[in-house]
Amino acid sequence: MPEPQSYQEAVGGFADEAATLQAKVNLHISWAVIASQPIPPELCDANAKLVDVARQLRHVAHQAAKVEASGQGIRDSERAAPHGA
Repeated sequence: MPEPQSYQEAVGGFADEAATLQAKVNLHISWAVIASQPIPPELCDANAKLVDVARQLRHVAHQAAKVEASGQGIRDSERAAPHGA
């Protein structure tokens, strides 16, 4: 099983990729507007979904970091606690 930190980094990387792709799609939509070209509704839908995907992935990475931090805190406190206490 991968380390929690590598999982968080991978999910964060996916979020960054989704945000980058969304920015590129948004740029193409802007160019189409400037050129007075029709914009396929599917392109606008994809743009909106990419915004949501990036947000969801960042949330998952944040939650994973919180879970890992709370688990690490428990392990640290168990190590610090005297035996038999």
